[in-house]
Amino acid sequence: MDKSCNDINAQVDRCIAMANELGGRWTANAHHRADVQYFAQIGRRVKTQRGIPMFSPDKDRKYPLIIVQVAEPEPEPEPVAVVVEAPKPVKVVRPTPTEQAHERVAFDDWMNADVANRKKIQDAARHQFINKMYADLLGDMEICKLEGWDVLEYPRMLRDAINRIFPKPKQLTIQFA
Repeated sequence: MDKSCNDINAQVDRCIAMANELGGRWTANAHHRADVQYFAQIGRRVKTQRGIPMFSPDKDRKYPLIIVQVAEPEPEPEPVAVVVEAPKPVKVVRPTPTEQAHERVAFDDWMNADVANRKKIQDAARHQFINKMYADLLGDMEICKLEGWDVLEYPRMLRDAINRIFPKPKQLTIQFA
């Protein structure tokens, strides 16, 4: 059956009116109205199937349904059975973190370096760790903002952990008898 742009628009309007009348899943939204955009998309697909241009000058011209015949794919040839031996698993030996550290810098090399160079290396490692801690803190604070949690909870936990390691010296009090 040939249809024009006006025929399809009228059919979409009828579907919207029927959806508003029936209710149910068609009006399950905040406004309790049919989703007009959903029905408009269906109407646009119907117009596309018929080759109706989007800005048609003649809205009453009837267009036939365009059916595209898709050729069936050729069946794939049946696979030939090939026996392949499974490769034997190779045992991967991973060094422990201590062994990795010993491979990177030998203790003798470290001790033979001059004091200023060792201090520079240690300071660079400390600053690198501090930068990682900053990034970790900022990431945790962003998550807390998104979730609505206390933003300073993690920094306070870190402070308490450091205070446990280095407690404040207790002030001596003088007892009078």
